[in-house]
Amino acid sequence: MSKIYNVDTPINHDGESYHPETDNTTIKLSDKQAEPLLAVAAISVIEDEATDTDSKPEDKNSNVVPINNTAPEDKQQQLDDIQRAINGLATDDEANWTKNKKADTKVLSQLLGWKVTAALRDEAASVLS
Repeated sequence: MSKIYNVDTPINHDGESYHPETDNTTIKLSDKQAEPLLAVAAISVIEDEATDTDSKPEDKNSNVVPINNTAPEDKQQQLDDIQRAINGLATDDEANWTKNKKADTKVLSQLLGWKVTAALRDEAASVLS
């Protein structure tokens, strides 16, 4: 089932950019696709009813945002996005964290839709400490 969501921060999905200050201010996603974006407040619910009439079986990785998108050009925006993603991670889910108790860059990359490096994660996390 798909729903329409309001785009609250810039995101990229399926090769298309969505930004709250442009014409692309809404996005249609399945519940699984929306879950990680809702967790980091990148999107919000604006419509409760289903809009996908010809639904197909969900792929087991459908909640993963493709990592073929470009990070925001502004470094501060990158850091802010990473901080929001880190704050949205479930602390009790070991898959979200490395052995050194740092947010896993693969998980962050999946949430944000662009490759997050360890150095950028560490820089963003240092502000949170």
